[in-house]
Amino acid sequence: MKKKLLCLLLSGVLCLSCAGCAFTPPSSGETDDPLENETPSGEDPEGGKPSDDEETQDPSDPSGDEPGEETPSGGDEGTEMEKNKTIEAFLADGYSALFADSYLTNGISLTDATGNRNGSLTFTQSLGEPSWTFAQWYTKYDISDYYSRSYTKGGAAFRYTSKGETIDGVFVPAKVLSVDSTTAEIYMELNAEVEYDAPRKEGEGWPHTLLSQDFSDRLVHVSELDELVMSMDYTVTKFEDKMGDEADPNMHCAQFVWYITLQNRTKGSAGYGQYIWFGLNLWDNRNAGKASAEYAAQDLGKEDATLAFIYQPSSEKFTRSGLIPQVGEEESIRFDIMETAKYAFALAKDRGYLTDTLWEDIYIGSMNFGFEVTGTYNAAVQIDTVGVYYK
Repeated sequence: MKKKLLCLLLSGVLCLSCAGCAFTPPSSGETDDPLENETPSGEDPEGGKPSDDEETQDPSDPSGDEPGEETPSGGDEGTEMEKNKTIEAFLADGYSALFADSYLTNGISLTDATGNRNGSLTFTQSLGEPSWTFAQWYTKYDISDYYSRSYTKGGAAFRYTSKGETIDGVFVPAKVLSVDSTTAEIYMELNAEVEYDAPRKEGEGWPHTLLSQDFSDRLVHVSELDELVMSMDYTVTKFEDKMGDEADPNMHCAQFVWYITLQNRTKGSAGYGQYIWFGLNLWDNRNAGKASAEYAAQDLGKEDATLAFIYQPSSEKFTRSGLIPQVGEEESIRFDIMETAKYAFALAKDRGYLTDTLWEDIYIGSMNFGFEVTGTYNAAVQIDTVGVYYK
């Protein structure tokens, strides 16, 4: 069963050891909070901040081809853009935003294939340190060593395209990340076709593109809340199957997922640091157009698995139709997770997790969302709004 937990066909669950890739739990009994992030540089990986409309291409790339259109989403150059309507509507309705820097104005810190910090991607107006991190676990092509980049909207929107490979005369980047800090829109693309040299085998790692935040300096006490809403509008815009008959659906999948940690952060508690993963399987190539099943199990799959309890509710709980969306289908999620989170907590306790933790000890420790691709698949997603809001 251990290996089969990677990507179960019927459940459509996250490739399980991924949930912990963007998070390190504290040890029990710490007096200073060890989850607080090290200060990132706040600078562009090439040094300094780019000028508006700057675009560069790696001169060593033999193809000379631009990897797709280089215009970020969000409208015409120089146009005054309205703010994100969903973010502003939640705030106007009296909710508080869990995310720091909801518009990503201060840019994004980068980590490399092994989780080490590796510069940051910033805008011309970025002043503070990035609250966001872009994780690239188990990838061959780091986006900091980019193939091309472009800035629009006076430097308030960027598009970074990583290096990759030329296949049948067409340049295929390993990943693309676009962010518009005037509207908080995000585009992510992961082309595993150039990440794998051969079909992935059991026990081998897989490429990730995950945007994450740690909430050590803005902890929210879950038991004191009336509402805790996970909100996202997204469209999976591309899926390309490069495996064909070589795919094993028990091991190979492409998923777009979103996780938060429900964690004991009560100082002095015997269970301080204990946590579970609470996640939404937003899209899965094996389950598109179908309902995903509830999933509850231990995080396993490879050597660095967190071994924490993972809970995913059925898609019937959080998508509008109850089904995992198809490619090209717009999905809008407004999921108040309070009742389901309490259920997940009780289930974890019943199965022997969180042994020294009470519901009153639970805070939100961190979150991450993005692609996890355990097979030779290419996928992309447009995110028009994303946030966690509470009252």
